[in-house]
Amino acid sequence: MSKEKRKINEFVDDGSTVADMNVEGFHWYQSKKNKEKKKDLVDLGLSPKERRAMVKGAFLAFLPLFLVIIGSFIIVYLLFLYFASTR
Repeated sequence: MSKEKRKINEFVDDGSTVADMNVEGFHWYQSKKNKEKKKDLVDLGLSPKERRAMVKGAFLAFLPLFLVIIGSFIIVYLLFLYFASTR
């Protein structure tokens, strides 16, 4: 076999996409809407410090609701224990 024939048969990856692997149901799936939202967030140009402040603010906003839900579960659990022990 000559060198020229071998070079023709070698596969060269040109980076082109044969099939779109962004299929709904896969864990890496991103809808067009989510891609646009992510692009908008990147375009804001927030510094890491600003981004951390945003996340901290969001957590602090949801903290009271989270504590109420956890507290409700604890109260219901204690009531079940109380009524179960009185039988």
